[in-house]
Amino acid sequence: MTRSFPTSYLFFALLVVALIPACSDGGPTSLQPVAELEVEGPETMLEGETVQAEAVALDEEGLPIEDALIEWSTSDPEVVDVSPGGFLTAEGVGTATITAAVDDVSAFFEVEVQENPCDSPVGELAVGDTVSGELTSESCFIDEWFYDPWLLEVTEPVEVRIELESDDFIPYLLLTDEFLNQLAENESPGEGEPAVLEGTLPAGDVLIWVSTSVPDEVGDYELSVSEVDGS
Repeated sequence: MTRSFPTSYLFFALLVVALIPACSDGGPTSLQPVAELEVEGPETMLEGETVQAEAVALDEEGLPIEDALIEWSTSDPEVVDVSPGGFLTAEGVGTATITAAVDDVSAFFEVEVQENPCDSPVGELAVGDTVSGELTSESCFIDEWFYDPWLLEVTEPVEVRIELESDDFIPYLLLTDEFLNQLAENESPGEGEPAVLEGTLPAGDVLIWVSTSVPDEVGDYELSVSEVDGS
């Protein structure tokens, strides 16, 4: 299988708030009177994520007003910054209120920014090492899968065998460079069988992403990196 990696996960809430006073420095931002705003945005974000929030201005009949100019603001730009176009960027852990406004009508939602477990490796290893780990519900979560990223430091080009074993789940291995460009992947053929990657690695840092073949699974595992004889 080939996974699209990495991608963000978002939980969205739809909020409708009508006739809440809002400040505007200029003149009317809609040619039609705005009765309410529908705002859609993430409830939670991970540090470093960017996502676009959406806002729709409605008239008294509940029909969209196409020419409405939405003004966006944030209560704390050090937690969540927002662009004029409604793009949210999670800057730091905490909670921020995002407000969309048209004339004297506004709507808002809160965003909680959480520490991104995908940002930092769970550990480091070198060629010749074997390590044990555990995927848990607190592990890095992307789409439907949990991941443990391990940093492998390669001092010189070497041919290696990377093996992932587990009695708790069917293993899946993903190899990327430090910029998250995918280099290789392998899925175990079935229960009790390891996921294996073999090939020559250039000098530098690579990331080994430990995961499962079945979404949402967790459990203990053993990861090993060995040099292939003759390399």
